Amino acid sequence: MGEKEVWRQEISKKITKKEMEDHGLRGLMSTYGNCPEPLMRLAYPGKFQPWDFRHGTKWQGDAGLELAAKATRWVIEEYAGLTPISAGIGYRFFIENGLRGMITSKSLGFNSSPRAALKNAYPDLLIP
Repeated sequence: MGEKEVWRQEISKKITKKEMEDHGLRGLMSTYGNCPEPLMRLAYPGKFQPWDFRHGTKWQGDAGLELAAKATRWVIEEYAGLTPISAGIGYRFFIENGLRGMITSKSLGFNSSPRAALKNAYPDLLIP
């Protein structure tokens, strides 16, 4: 299963701390900070994107804006095979393609605006 399929099936959202504990992996997970993310990255290198796993601080500050730009470019170009000026890249596009947390994050200041997310990812592009 490639990274696009892992993203499409939202594997990172299905692998929770409770799920790992329910399958007897509490001890192993404790070695990795009681969080499934590092363990999953180790077990499946290259399958997850930096924005795949949930954690409260990933969309904050300058690092959050940089991550949001990278996520936007990846989803548009790599995952969907589009260009930033393609028709249909609106709010629903971000939601349906796994970036709800990013587009709605108050700390990024996008205010659910696809235009703001696109300007962040493509600052030199003239976006109507």
